[in-house]
Amino acid sequence: MSADQMIERTGIVRLTRAAANPIAIAPDSSTLTEQAVLGAILLDGAALERLKLGVVHFATEEHRYIFQVMLDCREAGDAIDFVSVSQRLTDAGRADLVAYVALLAENSAGSANIERYAAVVLERAQRRDLAALGAEVSPTGPEQLGAMVRSERERYGKLIRDAKIKAN
Repeated sequence: MSADQMIERTGIVRLTRAAANPIAIAPDSSTLTEQAVLGAILLDGAALERLKLGVVHFATEEHRYIFQVMLDCREAGDAIDFVSVSQRLTDAGRADLVAYVALLAENSAGSANIERYAAVVLERAQRRDLAALGAEVSPTGPEQLGAMVRSERERYGKLIRDAKIKAN
């Protein structure tokens, strides 16, 4: 797969600051934060130790595969950087991902905010898991939950009273 096909498949949009300096951004914050996490790890392999993420938390197949390669590097005691990850990808027959990994490293903002980005990746994974179970996910806090409970109690309470339903 070419770099252009990878960019198209993963939803990356290439913008240009200057003609020779492309930056990669994604239209969806889940993809963007996953890219931020992976790019930060490529620049600071030790950052991987600070994360509570697993392969399953990444939304795209490519991101899951790249993250697994990073975990494999750590397990083997190898450096977790562009060179090591690219070599493992090539050895595994996934040289098609090397150009994408280069973009991740090149466009990384660094690892200063990696814990926050990882928290977003984890939250998005949890939302996907809940959605897969058919649960509706909504960004509510305690006040909104209380208002919803009061509204439902009022709505169903009236229905129960009007229907003269009695509990046994």
